[in-house]
Amino acid sequence: MNAVPDGSTGAEPGFVRRLLSAFRYPLSGGGGFIITGGAVFFTVAEFIFAHVSFIGMVLQVGVLGYLAAFAKDVVRTSALGEQTPPGWTDFSDWPEDLVRPAAQFWVVMGLVLGPLIFLHFKHPLPGGTGRAALVIAGLWGVFAGPILFMAVAMTDSVAAAFNPVPLVRAVMLIFPYYLLTCGFFVGLAGAGVAVGASMARVGWIPILPGLVGWWLALYLMTVILRGFGLLYRCHHDELQWY
Repeated sequence: MNAVPDGSTGAEPGFVRRLLSAFRYPLSGGGGFIITGGAVFFTVAEFIFAHVSFIGMVLQVGVLGYLAAFAKDVVRTSALGEQTPPGWTDFSDWPEDLVRPAAQFWVVMGLVLGPLIFLHFKHPLPGGTGRAALVIAGLWGVFAGPILFMAVAMTDSVAAAFNPVPLVRAVMLIFPYYLLTCGFFVGLAGAGVAVGASMARVGWIPILPGLVGWWLALYLMTVILRGFGLLYRCHHDELQWY
């Protein structure tokens, strides 16, 4: 396995060991303050969504842009060997800092979850065939998600998600490690869904469920994205997107 040069010397730990270290990454350095601040901000923004429609719509774009920009930064800085999470982006150039990452995120999510959402709501296929198609669409989302998001984050171009040749080549070159990353992704995403369901049961408590839910969601998202970045770092010479 190869790594992105960063001026360090000596052997670096293997991918599995690095992947396990991703669980402490969100809280390293000032990461705990970053996640806590983000949880407070997004909880307040969520409250505004529900009570002030126009401002809520504007805030939704900003929130999604913040999340998408932060997600890209986690992948890129992890791939370059940074050991602490990046800070939240500013919005001095909001079309570039917020709107562009949000648009890239929606494109990737459309490619990853689009088939599953379409089949779930439209039901174009009958009986067992429809259920099999749903399973295949779900597996597609699990398998395609990491490579598509990693490609867009590392190239900063949504066009990277539409060129299948380098994507398929990359997966084949690092296939065992890529499957491990997919399992890591789906396991933590499942944990996030479980957390969301748990928070819904205590929704009668003001503020606390939203705050705890956002904190855990940001933590899990950061761990997942750290895993994507580490996959790239360990296999930079094979992938060479950046």
